[in-house]
This record gives sequence, C-alpha cells and structure tokens, in this order.
Amino acid sequence: MNDASIIKDLVPILAAITGGALTFLGTSALQSRVRESERRKILRDKCEEIYSLSNQLDEWIECMMHEMTATQIGSASDQENASKPNPMPRLLMLTKMYAPPLASSASQLNEKADAVRQAAFEFYMKVGETKARLSPEEFAAALEPVEPAQKLAASFRELLEKHVQQYV
Repeated sequence: MNDASIIKDLVPILAAITGGALTFLGTSALQSRVRESERRKILRDKCEEIYSLSNQLDEWIECMMHEMTATQIGSASDQENASKPNPMPRLLMLTKMYAPPLASSASQLNEKADAVRQAAFEFYMKVGETKARLSPEEFAAALEPVEPAQKLAASFRELLEKHVQQYV
C-alpha cells in the first residue's frame, strides 16, 4: 500500500472527525448563548418584580400613614388600604437572590420599613391605652419614619435602574 492510498483513505475519516468537532463546538456555543440569554431574561424579570415591590412598599407606607391619620382624626378607615401586606420580605429575598450588589440597600430599606411599622404599632398602642387622640406633637412623632423610608425607597429604585442596565 502506498502513501497516496493511505491519505486517500484518511481524508473521509478526518473530514468526518473535523465536521463532528465543528458541529459539537457550534452547538455548545449556541447552547451557551441561549442559556446566557435566558439567565439575563430571568434577572431582568426579577429586577422588574423588585422594582414593582419597591413601589408597593411606597403604597404600603402611604396606607399606614392614611390609616393612622384616619384614626387620629376619628374618621372611618378605608378597608381596602388596611389589607395591603408589607412587600419587604419578598423584596428582600429577591434582592438577595437576584441582585446581590443591592442587598445592603435592601436591608437598609427593610430597617426603614420596620421603623414605619413599629411607629404605627406604638401609635395604635397609645391610642388604645388613652382611648383618645394623640397630641399633634405625638402624632407628628409617630409619622417621622415615613419620609426617610419613602426617600430611601426612591433611592433604592434609582440604584436598581442602574443595576438592571447590565441586563438590557
């Protein structure tokens, strides 16, 4: 057997091996890009949910303030507002899982939301104990945590907007 015959026999084998290797590499690269695209979509969706939850936090704070004000002035409270749950537990969990660089900001926001909740609790305790309205100073003190929480929620949304730019 001569060299030309061996080369002639090896060419189809080498072509098949090369074609298989190229197909494998192409498929792997395509799958990698699809996985990365899906990962980015999931992260975008979760960041969008976090953003929505931060808006719901603002609504929750407003509802707490509205309920306290209604109690203070002796008017009937709006039952729709009373049923709004605090969105912070889910916001905190999603931030820790899907936006770890923002976890410390979310924790600070959680502390501010807890301060609002605690102030509302103390307000209702005082009103329940005295069975009377609080003085204007006491009522203003009960509402003190509201503004810092709202400002921090707005700044958290700005950070989230910057963070999500990576996934657009």
